Amino acid sequence: MSTIKPTGYSDLLVQQLGVMRGRLDDLTQQLTTGIRSQTYGGLGVERDLALAYQGRLTKVESYQQTIETLDVRMQVGDKTLTQLAELASGLKGSLDPNSYNLSTTGVTDAQTYALESLNAFTSLLNTDVAGRYIFSGAAIDTEPVIGVDAMLDGADGKAGLRQLIEERRQADQGADGRGRLTLSAVGNTVTLAEDGDHPFGMKLSTVTSTLSNASVTGPTGTPATLDVVLSGQPEDGDVLTVTFSLPDGSTAKIDLEAGRTNDTSAGTFQIGATPDDTAANLANLIDEKIAALGETDLVAASAVQAGNEFFDTEGGGAPKRVDGPPFASATALVTDTTHANTVQWYRGTNDASSARADATARVDTSVVVSYGMRANEEAFSWALRQMAVIVAVDVSGGTATDSDVHSELLLRTKGNLGIPAGVQSIEAVEVEFASASQAATQAAERHKAMSATYQKVVDDTLNTDQTEVVTRLLALQTQMQASYQATSILYKMSLTNYM
Repeated sequence: MSTIKPTGYSDLLVQQLGVMRGRLDDLTQQLTTGIRSQTYGGLGVERDLALAYQGRLTKVESYQQTIETLDVRMQVGDKTLTQLAELASGLKGSLDPNSYNLSTTGVTDAQTYALESLNAFTSLLNTDVAGRYIFSGAAIDTEPVIGVDAMLDGADGKAGLRQLIEERRQADQGADGRGRLTLSAVGNTVTLAEDGDHPFGMKLSTVTSTLSNASVTGPTGTPATLDVVLSGQPEDGDVLTVTFSLPDGSTAKIDLEAGRTNDTSAGTFQIGATPDDTAANLANLIDEKIAALGETDLVAASAVQAGNEFFDTEGGGAPKRVDGPPFASATALVTDTTHANTVQWYRGTNDASSARADATARVDTSVVVSYGMRANEEAFSWALRQMAVIVAVDVSGGTATDSDVHSELLLRTKGNLGIPAGVQSIEAVEVEFASASQAATQAAERHKAMSATYQKVVDDTLNTDQTEVVTRLLALQTQMQASYQATSILYKMSLTNYM
């Protein structure tokens, strides 16, 4: 029996059937998986578009993950800043300079509250988020602030705040307790002068006088000198007022009034029989007045300044202390840059760079959020030093002088907690922090919108339209059926045999 071979036309039909079979398999796979191709090459000209937008989507997702991590840190930081501000404000509101109530342990109510605030404030500055200390600058694995006991009393043979306050007190009071001032009365002339060119003690600032028959000159020179020369007798009620600058930048004054008797409590000096006698009486009153200031206002101001020198380390600084012993005659401060003799109360990053730049996060192509903080920034150390100084000053004697020192101390620290002009506030840091948080939030909103756009482009490029695929599949099956029938006739075969 002879066999008729298929024509060239029938060979072409067979080839087309093979192609259609491949297309059928491809459409079936698209229908099953929902994607247009198992490889990017199969996407044809849309390959580059899909890759480009998938890259953008990946970058956006990376930014979103960064923002999510950042958000946790920012929330903790914001709440901590709020608590720090509330602690400082709460202490300020509780301080009453007119109250001096000693407990059985020798501390006042204000000191008890200040110690509680100091412990809480220090604890907040040591806040960490998943092991990352947020007030250590770039030194995220280092607890920034030492314990309160070590801060006040020192540790490992190194001096703490209490010792620095005592050394500064001696340097400011001088050996005779008169604020490093010298006083003399020779004939009809009274001279009051600073004992040297140094940062300690009370400094002559200004003088006003209504004294009759008197020549008042100064304060002039370095060190400053004030002279009062009585060419005759002053009138009853004439007043000489001398104002002093104290170590912490505050001032104190003494009012000296001519009168019929010597009365320190009333601030009067007796008009004597001669100008020389009057000058001697004036000198005695000045001496008693500056001695009283040296025991009260000066002690408080000295303690506050010692606190400033201990805590003011921002920008790479180190604690300053009196160059001694002896301290009562000291003429300079020394900076303990190596912390060989003074405890280092702050142990985080400490250099001249920006604290905010210690922690950064890129939240968009051109947006970097800076949110670093250091516990020795003025906003934090300023409140911390007020608390510590209140606690550190010894007013346990129960005397009138102790009460006066306590009152002067609270007046100063309460005022400082009110944040004087030019001092960085915690609220100012909160504003910077809020600005950084807002930038991250806005970036997150942009990413959310763009992510949806990018995802749609990728989906439209990669995914199939199932309705279209089904339609094409049915059309192809119909076409293949017709082709199979034509081929079968040519080969005298059934479609079943061909399959």
